[in-house]
Amino acid sequence: MRQKRAKSTIKVLYNGDEQRIERPADIAKEAVDFYEKLLGTTDPQTNGGEVSQIEQLLNFQLTSAQAASLIQPVSEEEIKRALWSMDGNKAPGPDGYSSHFFKTSWHIVGKDFSSAILKFFS
Repeated sequence: MRQKRAKSTIKVLYNGDEQRIERPADIAKEAVDFYEKLLGTTDPQTNGGEVSQIEQLLNFQLTSAQAASLIQPVSEEEIKRALWSMDGNKAPGPDGYSSHFFKTSWHIVGKDFSSAILKFFS
């Protein structure tokens, strides 16, 4: 059991400034800081930040034109634009492929990718 734990321990980490971090407490702090920057934090000045934004959204209603636009057919060009707007460095989806994979292999998989998305919406 001890050997398995030793294998899954991070012993060295390099931060964004290429500085080597070895102390477990510093490694933990660096990891928390990294994900806080990546995911964002709640601003205490805005009374919970995320909660007040959610409350605003709950009171939001679409106009008739906006509602009608949600049921319009999706085009292949719209699918491609949506894919290209995604950051290629984000974690892969449940299929194991990131948006970077689909962008770089679009000439091979683009037609099938678009067909799958169009089938979903139909």
